[in-house]
Amino acid sequence: MGDHSHPNSESVIRANHEILASVTGRHATHFEIKSIEFLSEAKAATIHHYSKSFQGFSAMITPEQATQLAEHKSVVSVFESKMNKLHTTHSWDFLGLDTIYRNHPIPLDTASEVIVGVIDSGIWPESESFTDYGLGPVPKRFKGECVTGDNFTLANCNRKIIGARFYSKGFEAENGPLDGVVNKIFFRSPRDNDGHGTHTASTIAGSIVANASLFGIAKGTARGGAPSARLSIYKACWFDFCSDADILSAVDDAIHDGVDILSLSLGPNPPQPIYFEDAVSLGTFHAFQKGILVSASAGNSVFPRTACNVAPWILTVAASSIDRDFSSNIYLGNSKVLKGSSLNPIKMEHQYGLVYGSASAAAGVSAVNASFCKNNTLNPTLIKGKIVICTIENFSDNRQEKAIEIRKGGGVGMILIDHNAKDVGFQFVIPSTLIGQDAVEELQAYIKTDKNPTARIYPTITVVGTKPAPQMAAFSSMGPNIITPDIIKANITAPGLNILAAWSPVGTDATVEQRPVNYNIISGTSMSCPHITAVAAIIKSHHPSWGPAAIMSSIMTTATVTDNTHHLIRREPNGTQTTPFDYGSGHVNPVASLNPGLVYEFNSQDVLNFLCSNGASPAQLKNLTGDLTQCQKPLTASYNFNYPSIGVSNLNGSLSVYRTVTYYGGEPTVYSASIENPSGVKVTVTPAELKFYKTGEKITFRIDFFPFKKSNGNFVFGSLTWNNGKQRVRSPIVFFFLFYSKWNNIQAKKGFLCKFFTLFSLSEAKGVAVYHYSKSFQGFSAMITPEQAKQLAEYNSVVSVFESKMNKLYTTHSWDFLGLETAYENHAALDIASDVIVGVIDSGIWPESESFNDYGLGPVPEKFKGECVTGDNFTLANCNKKIIGARYYSKGFEAENGPLKSIANRIFFRSARDSGGHGTHTASTIAGSIVGNASLLGIAKGTARGGAPSARLSIYKVCWLGFCSDADILSAMDDAIHDGVDILSLSLGPGLSQPIYFEDAISIGSFHAFQNGVFVSAAAGNSFFPGTACNVAPWIMTVAASTIDREFSSIIYLGNSKILKGSSLNPTRMNQSYDLIYGSAAAATGVSPINASFCKNNTLDPTLIKGKIVICTIEDFLSDDRREKALTIRQGGGVGMILNDHNAKDFGFQFAIPTTLIGQDALEELQAYTSTEKNPKARIYPTITVVGTKPAPEVAIFSSMGPNIITPDIIKAMCSHAIMKPDITAPGVNILAAWSPVGTLATVEERALNYNILSGTSMSCPHITAVAANIKSHHPHWGPAAIKSAIMTTATVMDNTHHLIGRDPKGTPTTPFDYGSGHVNPVASLNPGLVYEFNSQDVLNFLCSNGASSAQLRNLTGNLTQCQKPVTASYNFNYPSIGVSNLNGSLSVYRTVTYYGGEPTVYYASVENPSGVKVTVTPAELKFWKIGEKKSFRIDFFPLRNSNGKFVFGALVWNNGTQRVRSPIALNVLST
Repeated sequence: MGDHSHPNSESVIRANHEILASVTGRHATHFEIKSIEFLSEAKAATIHHYSKSFQGFSAMITPEQATQLAEHKSVVSVFESKMNKLHTTHSWDFLGLDTIYRNHPIPLDTASEVIVGVIDSGIWPESESFTDYGLGPVPKRFKGECVTGDNFTLANCNRKIIGARFYSKGFEAENGPLDGVVNKIFFRSPRDNDGHGTHTASTIAGSIVANASLFGIAKGTARGGAPSARLSIYKACWFDFCSDADILSAVDDAIHDGVDILSLSLGPNPPQPIYFEDAVSLGTFHAFQKGILVSASAGNSVFPRTACNVAPWILTVAASSIDRDFSSNIYLGNSKVLKGSSLNPIKMEHQYGLVYGSASAAAGVSAVNASFCKNNTLNPTLIKGKIVICTIENFSDNRQEKAIEIRKGGGVGMILIDHNAKDVGFQFVIPSTLIGQDAVEELQAYIKTDKNPTARIYPTITVVGTKPAPQMAAFSSMGPNIITPDIIKANITAPGLNILAAWSPVGTDATVEQRPVNYNIISGTSMSCPHITAVAAIIKSHHPSWGPAAIMSSIMTTATVTDNTHHLIRREPNGTQTTPFDYGSGHVNPVASLNPGLVYEFNSQDVLNFLCSNGASPAQLKNLTGDLTQCQKPLTASYNFNYPSIGVSNLNGSLSVYRTVTYYGGEPTVYSASIENPSGVKVTVTPAELKFYKTGEKITFRIDFFPFKKSNGNFVFGSLTWNNGKQRVRSPIVFFFLFYSKWNNIQAKKGFLCKFFTLFSLSEAKGVAVYHYSKSFQGFSAMITPEQAKQLAEYNSVVSVFESKMNKLYTTHSWDFLGLETAYENHAALDIASDVIVGVIDSGIWPESESFNDYGLGPVPEKFKGECVTGDNFTLANCNKKIIGARYYSKGFEAENGPLKSIANRIFFRSARDSGGHGTHTASTIAGSIVGNASLLGIAKGTARGGAPSARLSIYKVCWLGFCSDADILSAMDDAIHDGVDILSLSLGPGLSQPIYFEDAISIGSFHAFQNGVFVSAAAGNSFFPGTACNVAPWIMTVAASTIDREFSSIIYLGNSKILKGSSLNPTRMNQSYDLIYGSAAAATGVSPINASFCKNNTLDPTLIKGKIVICTIEDFLSDDRREKALTIRQGGGVGMILNDHNAKDFGFQFAIPTTLIGQDALEELQAYTSTEKNPKARIYPTITVVGTKPAPEVAIFSSMGPNIITPDIIKAMCSHAIMKPDITAPGVNILAAWSPVGTLATVEERALNYNILSGTSMSCPHITAVAANIKSHHPHWGPAAIKSAIMTTATVMDNTHHLIGRDPKGTPTTPFDYGSGHVNPVASLNPGLVYEFNSQDVLNFLCSNGASSAQLRNLTGNLTQCQKPVTASYNFNYPSIGVSNLNGSLSVYRTVTYYGGEPTVYYASVENPSGVKVTVTPAELKFWKIGEKKSFRIDFFPLRNSNGKFVFGALVWNNGTQRVRSPIALNVLST
């Protein structure tokens, strides 16, 4: 989408058709492309041509054609058209506009030369706000048109509305014909059927209209900020959505028409696309190049990192309040008055009874759900004639719908508890008002003390002069800029709350009872954007020669950051602290902006240099601009772009930043610099004085930054101000930095000393001790000989002695795939469930990751007793309200492997800081905050989040360089239990084979966790084969790994034009086709072809592979280092690799050169091509992310399998087989999550990354941990067994094609030994209905059945515990799954369930019979009358034939019509 040198639009359109024809038909020659036949196909596909101001087009083509088109030498970029959303007047008095017109008079005909283009939903031309009284002729330079259409004629344009166009092709191409939209008024013309475009246009340039109001509210004179400016209307939005294709066409026309300013109160949903894939960014770049200032709204997405329209050539506008409230007060029966707010014109004649929505629930609706007053949740007989008190479930709730529901039931009014939006004006069909916390407390106190509470809601009164103002609107999107953090966004804030302006009388959806109105009050950054547009128009009228950068600078550098109480601007509704990420440079000051004194200017070349610094190639720049443009070498850093604000997103040590200012004043002057230093940074400016002698003079200065302490993962803020006694020219400063020159070296606190009174002297015992486990259970680890270990095992008070082993680390669309949004929509408590504490035992954490910000979290829970232990590059400030504790443990590792510092060439931190990345990945999967635009080098781009983003994290680092000592793990578990965690997550485990329970550190530690009410989830392992599942103790939730419905496709384009499907994490673009060669045909001297085919070190001849793509194969699925093969090829001069890897082809690997993995089908096609082509060639394409793939889930090929094996030599009875493992499966393939930027070993070319994609049961385990945390927040009194049962019994065994889950890569049949109870269902697990519970005594009985003696039990628990006689069989352990490993004839198994439901119910049993076994259940019906009720039942197995040494599988399901409670059955039938 670039400038063009064509003589006219027609030649551009033909050129567009020729480019498009190259992909819409069969493969054509240059001459065929120009033929009528080929051009006709291209014409049919085209939607819009952009031919007037820049060259481009939009068309309906396939993804494959889009990929081909992207390769065309004349194409800058190809991206899918998306839908942008509309971001929905005392304000001008508040901004002091009268001062401008009083102190800066200019002739009306001069001011009226400014033309403003408004891209929005159209205009209602008959509104009084658009009269052209007093305006002169249309400026001659205007080239636009007044396009007629439905109810819009030439007469609807005048000297105010000088142009009007409309664009619907893009919308209709994506959504179908406008006529197909049911029950919606629309005009196929520039006429506005919505009201939004009319509102924004009149805010900018509306004529002066007296006595305007919304039903008498806000009555006064309405006017735009630039009432003499002209309007050119570009209608690109239909029913609140605006197609990229239509927006680009509108921008193209607007530039051609000659507008001076463009206003766009619209934008994409978060996350913001990159500049070359965003229609608004691309179109507005051309506007900037043509001297047009573009202002656009920042969005209404509330959260950090959601600001949109963030390109530096766009003026991005946040929203704030003005000094006006709309008060609709409540008069209580006790004569007290409560403050409320709404747009309520309706008079309530007398007092009415009050009732809570929660006390008015309809049949079958819970009190909590009824409190939200949504459709069909209220009982009409209970609310009739009353005022209903409701509350908000989510900020996005439809508030008007609640009032409609109440009126439908006969209610007469509504009091809505809405702390966040209480200052935003809403309209309702009945008298309604919104109240905040103070009023809620008074209201509740009144209702408690009055038998018949009554109230009366008064109509709205307008209150002017309120304080404090401005405040940032609660909804206004915030920075930082996720594309280029060095460019601070938003840029500016302006009034966007409760703005009165003109409206379309047919746009009734937003009004009281859908009444037509001529003026309306609405809120949004859509309302703040036109305020800035108007200010820009005024500046342009005073300084007609100024370009967009100068206008932008004058608005930003003159803004104020204080409110009308002289305090720093805060954020509604609670006055929380703000930063430049809220308000940019501050609140607009129209008066000061007319005479800024100094201006920061930048031109098109500066923008191109900026694009270079962000990765644009010379070819892209040439195609974008039409000129041969080379990127400046060395590249200019983003922070040196001559922007009016100063941002450095990664400050590593001292840094110098440069800026240049231009003087626009009337006489010589001197400006002096002053600094507000950011926390932890010293700032100096050179020179500190700037002397100017004439207008237009430029001076460059340097800002030096000297950090002296870390920002601990937070941005820090300051400012630079130039002052000459008249003007203050202020630039905000923002920094983010990780390191400074001196690292902390704080010794870890020493542990307790042990006492071996018999085997050792006290001093000797102290010398050999490694750890004491004293907080949650008793024990120790020590360096002793095997003989001493045997002696120690004989002591009466010793449970067991075992050698400390090394455990291995088992190495965000997943939450969408699991339906987590549904859980949050239906269970609002999850969003505030921040009292749940998750302990993560892993390799530590990278605390500066955006995933661990603590925005919105309250104080650390009082129950937490943990510490934030300092160490290498980890201080107390690295903990926050998200990471509430952090400890590390290395004694065990070092006792077994020697000092950490002796390990060469490996980065490590003797602290909780993560040097590997694994722990950061798992922690962010559990509880990572919401982060927009996360990706691995552009792959899997989207919003990253944990499954329980409001949970707290306590970090226990026990893993070093990929290994985790038993001694360290036990010490961590001891601390975690003591610290008060609710959940423990262990993405680690022993190698093969699984030790028995009393010789396995994880089993022992997690037993004590279970005993203390802590739920433990652990990875099942990545060992592939049957019987290899680890962490199999029944008190542990054992997690297998499965896929999600997403693939990373890196296709191969062969020389014969065929495409082969491959997969990898390949960000590297291969710019041409290369010759193919098999590794077996490129063997080095002395190497056999077979060995060379594996492409391992020193097996390939560099002279044969240089400049070629090498085809390799896998020798061993588990042990082969796939990345080593790519490194070998690169060392030999090869340019790519195709790896024949049938088993691992569907999970992502990263490589040093373009590489893709293929399966059997692709291999056969490749072999056929290479065997018939003399010079076979291929090209490997970069990875594209494909979502919605089927089938999914599938069990990952690497995921360890059951059955549960405990060493038969130690436990004679194989009863432990009766516990089926794994328990559950969850997403564990290609999971994107946060990463340690120093953990480069797992990345492409060892690049530093903030997010990485990994596979393993290490990735599935934290998914279950997060689900458990959500359940715990919803059911805080549930113990670990109940949580485990809820997860297991609600799991599904079907994939998204409604077939039984298969196993990757070939979809082979699976059993519960692959997936346990099934694939986790987070939504269903919150309300399982029935629960299988077991307690510590049940576990002890289980241990007895597995051979534990009474002495062992006593030493383990501290109590004198006798094994129950007779021993309870393992298969009767009250587990949610049912397993019998030795079925000899008929057998009865018993289970007990506990009911957790809302009302009496009946559950019915159904059985999926295992092959060769008849199963009955007694009783077959379970009737429950109340929560907590327990019922036992019997399952009888009648084998009809033996299973020949194999397990057979079935299931028992209890169903009450709402919940399905499913338990898998596994039987090994030995005899009938």
